[in-house]
Amino acid sequence: MLNVNEVHGRRLKRRPNRSHQKPAGLFWRQETGPLTRFGARLIVRGHVQKAAQSVPSLKSKLLAGIFVGFSSLAGTRATDRIELAGDIFQYLLPATAAGLTLGNKDGDGALEFGESAALTLGVTYSLKFSIDERRPNGGRHSFPSGHSSISFSSAEFMRKRYGWEYGIPAYAAATFVAYSRVEAREHYPHDVIVGASIGIVSSYIFTRHYKGWEIEPEIDRKYCGIRLSHQW
Repeated sequence: MLNVNEVHGRRLKRRPNRSHQKPAGLFWRQETGPLTRFGARLIVRGHVQKAAQSVPSLKSKLLAGIFVGFSSLAGTRATDRIELAGDIFQYLLPATAAGLTLGNKDGDGALEFGESAALTLGVTYSLKFSIDERRPNGGRHSFPSGHSSISFSSAEFMRKRYGWEYGIPAYAAATFVAYSRVEAREHYPHDVIVGASIGIVSSYIFTRHYKGWEIEPEIDRKYCGIRLSHQW
């Protein structure tokens, strides 16, 4: 009697039912287990393998940060963007001044900048809490502007200590900070003018030229002129 499983003397193997199995190939599947941030479980021909984790490069992080920063600013008003930029420059200017002293290994300059900043902030906040003028937006402690005072103190320090090549961009940034405070309705124009004056005078008193020739005006009751000095 012919066996249904035999044909021409050969036994046919019953093929297993593969309807419940996944088709072979390369595809992605989310597992119930936790996934890493930069990895996923990779299915290759029915076998589960974990993809190697890739650590993002510093350049990728930087580009991602810049993209996120610009994306967050895209939906804000122009006034808000100006205020935010002014806040950034307020911290960037003193950080740059301090960085120049470190880069030049200028201990005397670091001391002078510390004295200038201390006098600037001391005078500014003494006036703030003693006068307590209302801001244009209704807030308190408007006079004088602390943003302007520390920004112009840093700018004048860089100008007098290291020259106009640093002073010009620093003064431009400090001027933008003062403008941003008025534009954001945080201060009146006289607030930023007085704040800038406090910062400039404070740094002018304590700061000495780093190297090279220095020309400074001298005014007294009996005469006025210029003083020429050189430091090596």
